[in-house]
Amino acid sequence: MMRFLVLLIISVTSIFTQYLSWSEGYFLTHSDNKILATKDHDWSWLHGIQGGFEMKLSRKVNLLSEISYYYAENKKATKLPLDMYQTTIPFDISCMLHESVESDYGAGLSLAWSSRELRLSDYQYKEKINAFSLGGSAQVRWKKPWLFQKWGAFVGLKLRYLKSFYFDAPGRNVKNYHLDFMTGHLFTGLMF
Repeated sequence: MMRFLVLLIISVTSIFTQYLSWSEGYFLTHSDNKILATKDHDWSWLHGIQGGFEMKLSRKVNLLSEISYYYAENKKATKLPLDMYQTTIPFDISCMLHESVESDYGAGLSLAWSSRELRLSDYQYKEKINAFSLGGSAQVRWKKPWLFQKWGAFVGLKLRYLKSFYFDAPGRNVKNYHLDFMTGHLFTGLMF
C-alpha cells in the first residue's frame, strides 16, 4: 500500500506543476463603494494566498487550475463604529499560452464564494451576507526556473472580475442587493 502511494505521488507531481504564492491586491471597483456605509472610506487593499496545478496540454498551451483565499477589511467606513470585512475564495480555470520558458499569459473562468460582514462594535451588532459569483480572470507571469525547467520562482499580475448570482443572508431580504467587483493582484511564489 505504501509503495502504491509513493508511486501515485511521484506520477502526479511529474504530470503537474504545482505552485504556491502570496498575493497583494487592490479593489479597482466594488459595488459596495456606492452604498452609504462606505461613503467616507472605499474598499481598497486585499491580501491572500493562492495555490494550484498546471498541466501541459501541448507544447505552447497549459491548463491552470487554482484556488485562492483573499481577505479585506474596511475599518471605520463611516463616522459610526462600523467595520466591514470581506473574505473571497475564488476557483479559477485558465488556459495559459507560453511565450518562452520564462513567461506566459492566459485567461479563464472564475467561480467564487464571498462573505461580506458588517460589525457595529459599540452595539454588538453583526450582519453577514454570503454570495456565489461567476466571472473571469486574466494573468501574466514571469518565471525563473531553477531545476529541470520545473522548480523555480515566479512573479505575476492578475485581473479578476466577479459578479454574484446567488445570495445567502439568513433573516434578510437581499432581493435588491448585488455584489460585483474587479481586483488587480501582484503575486509572487514558488513552483515545484
